[in-house]
Amino acid sequence: MRVAKTAPGGLRGDAEQRRRVLNVAKVVSATLGREFFQSLVEHLAEALGADYAYAAEVTTGTASRLNCLAFYGARSSAGQFEEELPATAANQVLIDGSVAWSKGAARVFPTDPMLIRLGAEGLVGIRLSDSAGQVIGLLVVVTCNPLRDVPLAKSVLEAFAPRAATELERKRAEDALRESEQRYRAFISSSTDAMTRRKTSSLFSKWR
Repeated sequence: MRVAKTAPGGLRGDAEQRRRVLNVAKVVSATLGREFFQSLVEHLAEALGADYAYAAEVTTGTASRLNCLAFYGARSSAGQFEEELPATAANQVLIDGSVAWSKGAARVFPTDPMLIRLGAEGLVGIRLSDSAGQVIGLLVVVTCNPLRDVPLAKSVLEAFAPRAATELERKRAEDALRESEQRYRAFISSSTDAMTRRKTSSLFSKWR
């Protein structure tokens, strides 16, 4: 874990953390699936005063790419993006579990196209793991000016990481089931076509 800057804690900090977590939780509690992720990143950015926030998953079958689940940008929109992981802040999040910089994030990763495009100064990222402990994605907030309260931002993201991981694991299971059903339908369709062709061929043979 890397933390570039710490801020004083105490009861006031704990109360502020709880207030922000509860505010976000109230909004996203009734949402599921992709709607959950979009609602989560928007309200995390608002609660933490971040310019950008996004949730992304590690592409199934490889640990070298990220696929965006939801993106929020107050200044611009990256839309649905895919990102190569090597030499990026996202890759460091997946390796370390969490990373946080109050400033200079884009300078720490000068070849990270996402950070350069966003003009990132502050950054906090949290890794998401499934129930088996497998790394499946991350949550990230980015600021274009120095992030004043890194511990608060990190603690708020950590509070939502379990729910986000659960929703992402659910999504991946549903995607796998849908792909399995599509393969099954394709198999049945091809088998039916083959049987129809054989029957037709057999009928023609009888009438010759």
